[in-house]
Amino acid sequence: MPSGEGSLVAARRTVPLLYTLATLTLVTAILFWAKAVLIPLALAMLLAFLLDPVVAVGQLRGLPRVLAVLLVVGGDGCPGGPGLGRGRAGDGLHRQRPATRTT
Repeated sequence: MPSGEGSLVAARRTVPLLYTLATLTLVTAILFWAKAVLIPLALAMLLAFLLDPVVAVGQLRGLPRVLAVLLVVGGDGCPGGPGLGRGRAGDGLHRQRPATRTT
């Protein structure tokens, strides 16, 4: 085996490794910058998945799908609806904050 063939084999193994590392770096960078879009999108899909059975119950009771969706989404912010606790979650936060002084 001539001495040039060993370096050729090493070069053939190195190039795919560099392509793999470059691809992983690029994908990581894209996901890092896209998280501002991807996280709300993932949360929206999760909420849609969780609220679909509630909409299905409304449809089984004879409501059109659009009206059932509007009732489920609108009921989230209505008094007495499931969103009531979230609207008041931050009410006491100003009391927990330490007092600041101006000098």
